[in-house]
Amino acid sequence: MPPKRKAAAVVEEPPKRSSRAKKEELAPAPAPAKKAAAKKEPAAAKKAPAKKGAKVDVDAELFVEKLLDACKVLMTVCEVVVAEDDDDYFIQTVESFAEHGKELLELLPKDARLPMMKMASRYQEAIDSGPPFGMDELIEGEGEDGDDDDDDEEMFGDIFNAEHFYFFKQFFTPAEAKKFMDGADDASEAALTSAFADEEEEEEEGEEEEEDDDDDEDDDEFDWMDPDTPWKGE
Repeated sequence: MPPKRKAAAVVEEPPKRSSRAKKEELAPAPAPAKKAAAKKEPAAAKKAPAKKGAKVDVDAELFVEKLLDACKVLMTVCEVVVAEDDDDYFIQTVESFAEHGKELLELLPKDARLPMMKMASRYQEAIDSGPPFGMDELIEGEGEDGDDDDDDEEMFGDIFNAEHFYFFKQFFTPAEAKKFMDGADDASEAALTSAFADEEEEEEEGEEEEEDDDDDEDDDEFDWMDPDTPWKGE
């Protein structure tokens, strides 16, 4: 009989770790627990952001009409002062709007004031360079009856034009334009009232001076075109 083989020694295998344990070993360490957040008070309701001013709508056509009306008032209340100097050889004409037109001009933004004064000056130059008032009608043989506003429109219709003032939009925000339009009528009325009051006072003073001149002088009015005007010293 063949010799019996010795039983192989049984080598015990090391106990296998459970797959769960392996997974636990390989799993990253858990992140440290965050501290419990302190109990917060209920957040106060956030205030709604302040609304910007509502958009102002301005009728551009009405805006330029108001500017034209203001320009006409400034033409009316403008004071012309002439300075003469025969030593320095100059005659200087100053057109001043400060006395009666200041309040009206200050309704305009600062950048718009000088252009407005220039417009008033240019319109006045255009009128002064034209024929005398009513001359066209007299030449054509038409009567003088009729509505004054219609007559003014006929005489100055080719000069005054509200569209000349559209470029003023570059000087105004819509809010500034609305402010001007709201106050223009009252400021215009105040300017005219002030100017006419001064004019009445000047007329009264002028009448008094004329009466004094009539009492003191018996000479005829000087004739600028009299060929018999005497030479100096004669």
